[in-house]
Amino acid sequence: MDDRIERLHRWMEGQPLGPYQIEIHPTNICNMDCIMCGTMTTFRKLEERQAGFHRSMSRQWAMPDDRFLSLVDEAATLEVRRFLITGGGEPMMRKRVTMGMVQRIKKHGMFGNMNTNGTLFTERDIWDFVEQEWDMIMFSVDSHRPEVHDFIRRMPRGFKLMEKTLMGFQEAKRALGTDKPKIVFNSVLTNRNYDQLDGILEFAAQKGAEDVTFIPLIDFVPAFNVDLRLTDKEREELRTIIPAVKGRGNELGVHTNVDTIVPDNIRNTARMDEVILRETAPGDDGSFASLPCFEPYLNLVIRMTGAVGPCCMVEDRNVSVAKQSLKSVWYGPFFWKLRKSMQERSLFGACKTCVYVQMMHNAELGRQLQLA
Repeated sequence: MDDRIERLHRWMEGQPLGPYQIEIHPTNICNMDCIMCGTMTTFRKLEERQAGFHRSMSRQWAMPDDRFLSLVDEAATLEVRRFLITGGGEPMMRKRVTMGMVQRIKKHGMFGNMNTNGTLFTERDIWDFVEQEWDMIMFSVDSHRPEVHDFIRRMPRGFKLMEKTLMGFQEAKRALGTDKPKIVFNSVLTNRNYDQLDGILEFAAQKGAEDVTFIPLIDFVPAFNVDLRLTDKEREELRTIIPAVKGRGNELGVHTNVDTIVPDNIRNTARMDEVILRETAPGDDGSFASLPCFEPYLNLVIRMTGAVGPCCMVEDRNVSVAKQSLKSVWYGPFFWKLRKSMQERSLFGACKTCVYVQMMHNAELGRQLQLA
């Protein structure tokens, strides 16, 4: 049985458990300025509205290195199974604490995953990840065409640097005879790449990636300085492309979620709360399996400041692990309030921009719970 399902069953039986996964953000600073990034959009707004503000100033809000490392130790005592190092920003912008967490996560025998743009790895960094037997690295890849990827990511030569890193991992894994870390791609679906999905899969196969997750664009418009949304016509084109893309993935041996994407739902990425409630409609018994979201029972997100939440969208800046223990936060009033809201099927304002892929994961967990 999936460990998440087993944990949710324990919650159903009145036996609370620690988080299944901790998602931790070492920094909000990034060497890219991606058009569709919520963090960069916020920074652009602040720089426009507040004279003298620059995004680099946000470093002063971050927890110290030793607190990030001690949080890994606390997580082990709560029987956390997985860590995701992400952001916010690019984890390798704060390399010392990121690599320190990598070492400590593996020391405790937890599954380690990291999200990256792939541009800041040295050869030594690559070998460290491979030698530590780090489990997975998710590369953000928005096209197999350098000019498209770099346009979206707002970084000249970003594609070439990322490609060099991917090749470095292929070489190091081959030399050590290991399949770790597993390499996967995350690709945000936009009007610049929706018709290039087969090319992304082919690039993934060439560079040793085993999985490509296509993520519908979160609609922050008018915050974007370039409109990347698909038109109605493009969504219909995507609908016709999906079967061939899935078939190409099967041919290449690259797993993809493309067949789970519902083009009609992509239209609603600024109203995902409505989609969530529709996709998780309760059965006659209104059971635990019909909750709209299981994140407050499984996931703990830690921002660079120490602020916490159950996902990347919901947080309470007044609740922080900068000074409080993980245990006191996870079993404290804030998370119990979140769980009660889910039981009442009462979503939050931030749920309007829920990540589509996460919504689908939660709906699938509900289906598995009903069958278990």
